[in-house]
Amino acid sequence: MYGRKINFSGCDTAGQAQGTASCVNKFINDDKVFALGPSLDFNLDTVPPIVEKAQVPWVGTSGLYAEEFGS
Repeated sequence: MYGRKINFSGCDTAGQAQGTASCVNKFINDDKVFALGPSLDFNLDTVPPIVEKAQVPWVGTSGLYAEEFGS
């Protein structure tokens, strides 16, 4: 995108809401990602407040949670 490579990265959430939050925070704070997008994690309702606070774009939706559509 605009001459930059797009990398898709994964992170093991262990199926827990805290694991999802930890992975999102890792991507934002440690990996310094430009944007995040949906996955098939069942705790995506925990993501919107984190990305909003960090002002990191969340692109797309898994369609699992209404919270994903409010940002």
